[in-house]
Amino acid sequence: MDNETKNAKSEFDAIYEREDARYKVTLLEKHLMESREEFNRLKEEELALRQKQLEIVRQMEDSLEQTRKIDQALSDSIDEKIERIKTDMFGEWQESLKESVLSTVSELTENKLKEYDELYRSLFEFPEPYVAIVEALGRAKSPMTRDELGKASGLPTSGRLTACLDDLEKCGFIGRFKSFGAGVKGAMYRLMDSYTLFYFKFVKNNAGGDRSFWSNSLEAPFRMAWLGFAFERLCILHVEQIKKALGISGVRTEISSWRHRADKEVPRGVQIDLLIDRKDDIVNLCEMKFCHGKFLITKRYDKELAMKQQVFKSVTGTRKSVHLTLVTAEGVERNSYSDNISSEVTLDLTDLYTNATSV
Repeated sequence: MDNETKNAKSEFDAIYEREDARYKVTLLEKHLMESREEFNRLKEEELALRQKQLEIVRQMEDSLEQTRKIDQALSDSIDEKIERIKTDMFGEWQESLKESVLSTVSELTENKLKEYDELYRSLFEFPEPYVAIVEALGRAKSPMTRDELGKASGLPTSGRLTACLDDLEKCGFIGRFKSFGAGVKGAMYRLMDSYTLFYFKFVKNNAGGDRSFWSNSLEAPFRMAWLGFAFERLCILHVEQIKKALGISGVRTEISSWRHRADKEVPRGVQIDLLIDRKDDIVNLCEMKFCHGKFLITKRYDKELAMKQQVFKSVTGTRKSVHLTLVTAEGVERNSYSDNISSEVTLDLTDLYTNATSV
């Protein structure tokens, strides 16, 4: 093969290689373009699928929220029906209780007015002095000393009066309470027998036999005062419960009352029905208050408590720390004045003989 032919062949081969390279590049570009288009298509499908997934999740969340609302509505409806049933049942029970109490009180008023006299006549051979003492205490608004009882009952302050007081105390009709800082002669007496107290308050004053006397007296001031007095007596009968709530069951104590009649030196009179004198140099000055719901300490009552505490310290001259202690049936409403109370005791009336809580 001559040189010219060789050169022509070389040129042809070079052109072929260039064209082949161009062709390959073209194929590659085409392939890349198709791949890019396929990628974009897949990307769009992925985005569409993700949107569908997000829509499904949103629908599921909406369904869950609707389910929660339905469940809450059903729960509220069930609770409302249960409360309505409870209210209806309580109303029926309250009405039944009211009718029962009315019937009992009516029967007591109509048939047992004489039982009061018969009670003392059956116990004492000469009941007159005993009845005189009990009636004097029944009229009193606060405990009385022996001398005060003698004057109020018209009985001479002799050994006979002392014997009658001892007999009544042993029988549980009255209670004798030591006066703080005083000896035996300073002791104070108060009526404790439940039937006698009830007789003076609700039977004796209804001698006419009014069948609606109890219902007509439900909101009467004298009945609310009676509830307060009854709660005080209940607390005095359960001092051990109060001590347990205060955490001082193991501390040696003396239970007493105290009274100061207004004079020139201390012109404010004070009556304290329950003092717990402790051997750890603390005196619990107990105030016993009954009300429906939590007891609210007002500005006026806060000043009264501070005055009682100050008068007690001043007149008795005690060096012990005096703790204001508030005993209630349902607790104390928290406010700026409640912090002035050293200790609080809540007597649980539904489980009185086992429970009492302290704050």
